[in-house]
Amino acid sequence: MLDTVISVLLHPSASARLAAAWCLRCVAVGMPAQVAVLLDRCAERLNALKSCPEAVAGYSAAIAALLGAVQLCPLGISHSKGK
Repeated sequence: MLDTVISVLLHPSASARLAAAWCLRCVAVGMPAQVAVLLDRCAERLNALKSCPEAVAGYSAAIAALLGAVQLCPLGISHSKGK
């Protein structure tokens, strides 16, 4: 399921990208152990596809949504993720 949602982050429609980012946020709130994994995955893909404007917008929205979900997670994320 996550692969499908992450693939929508590259969609040309901004509303589809934002909906996918919100979906990742909901997954992060439901499964707090996945927050760090999803953040790493989105950061890697953002770095790899930094020449594509849709990818930058989609993965940036996903990272912002995941960081917004951290406050709802009981343990948060490690301080090394900020680097």
